[in-house]
Amino acid sequence: MSKLGGVSNMPGRGGGGAVGGRGGNAAAERVNIRDLPEDVQRAHELLSALSTFDGAGFAALIAAAGVKEPVGALGLKRIAALYESLGMPLTSRGIARFKADRGMPTGGGLSSAVAARAFVRALDGNEILIRLEKGDEMNLKPSERAVLQFLRGMQQKRGADTLRPVKELLGLKNPSLPAAADGLENEYVGMGTVREIARLTLHEDLPLTPDGWRQLIELLKQRRASRPKE
Repeated sequence: MSKLGGVSNMPGRGGGGAVGGRGGNAAAERVNIRDLPEDVQRAHELLSALSTFDGAGFAALIAAAGVKEPVGALGLKRIAALYESLGMPLTSRGIARFKADRGMPTGGGLSSAVAARAFVRALDGNEILIRLEKGDEMNLKPSERAVLQFLRGMQQKRGADTLRPVKELLGLKNPSLPAAADGLENEYVGMGTVREIARLTLHEDLPLTPDGWRQLIELLKQRRASRPKE
């Protein structure tokens, strides 16, 4: 049985795929996928990929959105709304930003296993998100570029809880986020974070290694403890 009720990529009248109506009921009025908003179309693309590559991810996503199988047009709208509320809109621009933040190639949509799983994983939060523009990277000093490379390695292997102690001790904040996105407890890396960590590690001659990171945390804790209490 299809997990997408009344949903297919087969051309319907007027072109595009057909999506079941309310609740995905096959007996309900069918609508053309191409007549739906872009984010809803992308939600369909995401679910189609998950139904092929990751059944557990499919189940996790529809549970998070409060949707039941088979998923119809209303369910797709709820999934699109979920990602919108988390600051991850399912639009071409939003998907490109999502991928760039996570060091993924920005081209393509959501039909690959890697992209689809990343969107499910994002619902759990605790991610390190690196938000730099291309122009910013071109202006980095060698020490700053080394820090960026180190943080990108951390992004692939660790969670936001590894980066958070240093950011908190340095007083570095995240950008303004939707309320629901705050609950994900992600940590963002911008130019300020890169430059401040580069300045400290260079001045203190700390290696950009896991051990050097632990030394940095201890150094910052000692400095905080030694400050006069107000």
